[in-house]
Amino acid sequence: MANPSFIVGIIGNMASLLVYLAPITLLSSSVGIYYGVTKPGMYLLATINGLGALIQLVYVVLFLIYAPPKIRAKTAILVGVLDVGFLAAVFLVTQYTMHGDLRIGVVGFIRAGITIAMYASPLVAMLRSSLLSKFTHT
Repeated sequence: MANPSFIVGIIGNMASLLVYLAPITLLSSSVGIYYGVTKPGMYLLATINGLGALIQLVYVVLFLIYAPPKIRAKTAILVGVLDVGFLAAVFLVTQYTMHGDLRIGVVGFIRAGITIAMYASPLVAMLRSSLLSKFTHT
């Protein structure tokens, strides 16, 4: 029989992979690129986030190609507003109103908030489906 901690580790890795299937990962990776380029010596962070953003961009484009028209329109609007619009707003506000350590701190704080939302979103979906299907313990 396999070690229980090994089995839990495999389940954790599978759950971690599911996070990268959410479109919010594109926003997180994009802000991570900006943070990595803005903060001195963080080019490795920008590189890995660039790869993550590229993977997510391919995923979103493939989804938009093959999704039904109604879902495609809704997803395109969400991607445009959240991924492009929010990133542009973060870039413009921090680039033109902040300098130095303040800019790095604000972008890092925004990135941390987006990352928390990215990892919490599957939990919210699980909670919602659990409550809707009445599989909760009383």
